[in-house]
Amino acid sequence: MTTAFAAEPVISSARAAVDPGTQELRNLLAAARTSQSSTQGDRIAEYAQDGDTDGGSVALTGDDENAWWGADLGAVKLIERLDISQGSGASQQLDDFYVLTSTMPFASEDLAATLSQPGVSAEHVTAPAAGPISVELGEQARHMRIQSAGTGPLALAEVQAFGDETLAPSDGTAEGAEFVAENQFGMFLHYGMGTMTNVQWADPNTPASAFNPGADVDPAVWTDAMTSAGMDFGVLTAKHHDGHALWPTRYSDYSIANSPYQGGEGDLVGDYVQAMRDADLSVGLYFSIWDRHNGEPVSLIKNQLREILTRYGTIDYLWFDGWGWHIPYSQVEYAGLREFIHQVSPETVVANNDHFSDLATTDVLVWEVPVQGFPPADDPRPKDASDTLDANSTWFHTTSTGAPKSARAIVSSLNRLNAGNSLYLLNVGPDKDGSIPASHLARLAEIGEMRQNPPGENIAVGKPATQSSTYTDAGTALSASRGVDGNFSTFAHTNSEKNAWWQLDLGAVTGLSGVELYNRTDCCTARNTDYYLFISKEPFDTSLTPEQQAAVPGVWSHHDTGQMAVPTSVATPVDGRYVMVQLAGTNYLALPEVAVYPTTRTLDVSVEATARCLGGKAFVTVRARNNEDVPAAVTFESPFGTKSFAAVAPDASAVHSFTTRAVTVAAGAVSVEATATVGGAPVTTTTDAAYASKTCGG
Repeated sequence: MTTAFAAEPVISSARAAVDPGTQELRNLLAAARTSQSSTQGDRIAEYAQDGDTDGGSVALTGDDENAWWGADLGAVKLIERLDISQGSGASQQLDDFYVLTSTMPFASEDLAATLSQPGVSAEHVTAPAAGPISVELGEQARHMRIQSAGTGPLALAEVQAFGDETLAPSDGTAEGAEFVAENQFGMFLHYGMGTMTNVQWADPNTPASAFNPGADVDPAVWTDAMTSAGMDFGVLTAKHHDGHALWPTRYSDYSIANSPYQGGEGDLVGDYVQAMRDADLSVGLYFSIWDRHNGEPVSLIKNQLREILTRYGTIDYLWFDGWGWHIPYSQVEYAGLREFIHQVSPETVVANNDHFSDLATTDVLVWEVPVQGFPPADDPRPKDASDTLDANSTWFHTTSTGAPKSARAIVSSLNRLNAGNSLYLLNVGPDKDGSIPASHLARLAEIGEMRQNPPGENIAVGKPATQSSTYTDAGTALSASRGVDGNFSTFAHTNSEKNAWWQLDLGAVTGLSGVELYNRTDCCTARNTDYYLFISKEPFDTSLTPEQQAAVPGVWSHHDTGQMAVPTSVATPVDGRYVMVQLAGTNYLALPEVAVYPTTRTLDVSVEATARCLGGKAFVTVRARNNEDVPAAVTFESPFGTKSFAAVAPDASAVHSFTTRAVTVAAGAVSVEATATVGGAPVTTTTDAAYASKTCGG
């Protein structure tokens, strides 16, 4: 049976109609693997599933007897209807053909043999109406074929199949917000031709044979590193701007298949995806729309995307680059390609690094941190902050890759970003053989440990701050307090002057473990170059030069002749109340934030518990000795009651016996909590004291 194309999909009367306002039928062929009897020129079978129904791209066979075009849906599905468009430029109009469906592969290309194959259903279409053709089927099938009954080329602009699978209309933003909420920390893996040739942007004319790690790459090394840092997902560069593909693509000879890696049989995308699934991590892939080797025909983009979105199961996160800022949307339309991805892989979330800050061209807004800085904390939209662990901001591992940033800086950035509705995608470039440098592995493990056992909170927020002068911008005074307001989008700012300074009063002498200094990211970063950090228990004499200040007895100092980073983390194993940042030359001093962290400390309190007998009853006696040089409040909490001591003197003990009122007591433990003020800050330590079972009398 044939009909002309209807305005809405034609559904079998045995099924309820789909409300087009709430959901749409899914085109089952968008994600299918297609083939044809032969190919004329470059008119490959995939042209009939690229979404172009007007004939701009047409699948075309040679001058075959019973030419055919076929598709494998990947699983048995209900096919209610097939819509066929030849396009206005088709060289051979369909006038006598069969639509063949089967749950099993077709055993022959011969039409007569296929028609007689058990399990094959056939619809014979003759003299169809002019224009697009709709064939109603109502068949369960995995394999389908359109086959000519005569001789000559078969031309198809587009073939779409509809069954009972539906898609909820979506612009992707709700899915983007959900992905960010559930995947707060991930690893960016830039690995490819740039790694092999020691550059950040590889020459697109580098031969494919240059991709040669020399040994098998083990992506489990990458997933182990992600797990050690407590990450949720990863993103691998499947294809960078040079156009080289890390999977054996059918649509370009510039891929891993034409390299010596694993004798041309390697598939790093497949190996990576499998390792990610084994580690229970969400799977992301990077894909550059800008392709300096192959160019940017939409057909190539769609065909390669269909490969990576269907060959490896669901890809959770697809990270685009080179689109919008280099390849314009007038050349590769965003809406059409996003809808194509929605049809092929409905659950895939798109992050597009176009620097537009507009959800019209992405599901998640991307900030390329080394270029744009961190995203604003007060923007409620879902965001991706993509940064480098390498302090030199390299993406691919090269001889320019430097030491990793501090764990404290990374964890601080992660916490701040997550609080501002942004995930943190941290790049760790594997070296040539696919290994992660030892220093980076150690830092990732340190990050994971710090997240499990966080350092003390930033105690600088809201504390009194002053500065040498105050710059006014459009009527707004950029006061010293803006450097400790917890908002990284604002900053304290002095005038341009010699030895400009900013200082903070913590209110009490406190043990300090570290200070983070944040530079601006919007502009003028070089101004904060050659500076000092000072810490003191006593107020600073602000008339001194930084060199004189560093020589004052009791003043701790750190001098950095380089440019302040975002952030610069400085270990400060010292007690202090006052913190100062001072330039060594003449310039403006601008500080978006200064974070100060107290020493993470425990109290030295020794505890023991013993079960004893008295008068035929069991008692549990607890003793806690205060080995500190300050008094401590101590509380015993047991299954038999609680006892508190307001102040146990240094080198003294608190002792208490709990009666059980029973002849026998089972083994157990007493929790002992001790609290004292050390270096001006409260410190609490909790310790369990175990005791053995005891039976009295009898």
